[in-house]
Amino acid sequence: MGHLSGDGMIVRRAVFAILISGAMFGISAQAPAADLVLPRPEPLPIWQADVGARYWYSSGRTALDLYGVGGDAMVSRLTYKNPNGHAAEAFGRFDHLATNLFVKGYVGLGRLAGGQLNDEDFPPDTDPYSSTLSDLRDGKMTYASIDVGYDVWRSGRVRIGGFVGYHYFSERLNAMGCRQIATSTICDPAEASSVNVISQDSRWHSLRLGVAGRFDVTERLSVAVDAAWVPYTWFDGEDTHWLRIGSNFRDFTGPVPDTGSGNGYQLEAVMSYLVTDALSVGVGGRIWSMKSDCTTHFDGHIVGVDAEPQPSDWATRRYGVFVQASYRFGSAAFGR
Repeated sequence: MGHLSGDGMIVRRAVFAILISGAMFGISAQAPAADLVLPRPEPLPIWQADVGARYWYSSGRTALDLYGVGGDAMVSRLTYKNPNGHAAEAFGRFDHLATNLFVKGYVGLGRLAGGQLNDEDFPPDTDPYSSTLSDLRDGKMTYASIDVGYDVWRSGRVRIGGFVGYHYFSERLNAMGCRQIATSTICDPAEASSVNVISQDSRWHSLRLGVAGRFDVTERLSVAVDAAWVPYTWFDGEDTHWLRIGSNFRDFTGPVPDTGSGNGYQLEAVMSYLVTDALSVGVGGRIWSMKSDCTTHFDGHIVGVDAEPQPSDWATRRYGVFVQASYRFGSAAFGR
């Protein structure tokens, strides 16, 4: 055979390369499937947690209306006006993304300062009418809330859910000094501002039924609203008239308890900004309002008198603004 030309050699080598490639492919195709290594997809996150801290500045009003034994006429009124609060608070929300269930809540501790107590006593039990003022000082408050809920709507930038929960609010108010601003001789001459004349301890245990929603205005900015109806709240408190605790006739043996039940509402809104994909800062406001039909238990608490319980109304309202910072664990931001 004669020598192949240059073009023939090129064709021969191409055919040989194709045959070798086909043989190698056939061998690899016969390899067991178990020997093949395929990339595994990243698991989708099924939970998300936001935890953070707040500073809450608030003010408010707590009041007692006390009626005679028959409940037909008011005999006394205590109005604690504008006790300003400074509270540190921890909060969090935990979402199970696969089921749309969530748990959220907060716990806080604060101090109450400023404001006044207006103590009024009415004829015929107190004649002439008495109205005294005292300064509020060295008070404190403790509060906590826990809710369990379900997001009924999660789409795009909107999240809406319902929840049921429990709320606890406790406050202690101390009235210092006493001066008469009507015509009675009570606190005339005035008691020194260093004298603790009345202390009020109040505890509210509330059932919450509500709606929680969030709307992402932009990729970084969101608005969240929490609205709760309080169909039932239990009030438990003690009123201590320090100057009337003693052994004299009609003096108190100690703190006078109050108990009762009622209802109310609680609202909260916050605007948050994502500084990073995990860290956010925000500003918001809230209001709590609860009232209760109560019984003031003078029975067994007045020296030398077989006293009877008397009907009363207790009400409290606390409102204010807060700043917060929170950190997100688990998945990326909702809706992104």
